[in-house]
Amino acid sequence: MVASDSTLYCLNGIYGSTTFSGQIITTISAQSVVFQDGYFIALDDQTSSIYLSALEDGTSWDPLDVAQRNDSPDKWIDLLVRPKELWLFGNESTSVYYNNGGDDGFPYVPNPSVAI
Repeated sequence: MVASDSTLYCLNGIYGSTTFSGQIITTISAQSVVFQDGYFIALDDQTSSIYLSALEDGTSWDPLDVAQRNDSPDKWIDLLVRPKELWLFGNESTSVYYNNGGDDGFPYVPNPSVAI
């Protein structure tokens, strides 16, 4: 998965092979993308939102699988994965999310014990 110029590209291929196929993801806009716990997680820094792919499927994105920043007024501008954590950086503050495995459809939630 690659993010470039607000567009996501899902590349399929075999390591060491010169044959690749790709798909442009048109359902969301994103400037950054990471992989954690079986999900591709894409950040749209214009709306300060994170989107999740379907589990283990970078070609399937539901625009309703989204979380938008509401804990601070500055927008998220970048993201980073750490073991069991998703760090979302703003210009003035940082949010730390984790996968709580919840049944509400969006498993990533803010860690209430962290304020940066």
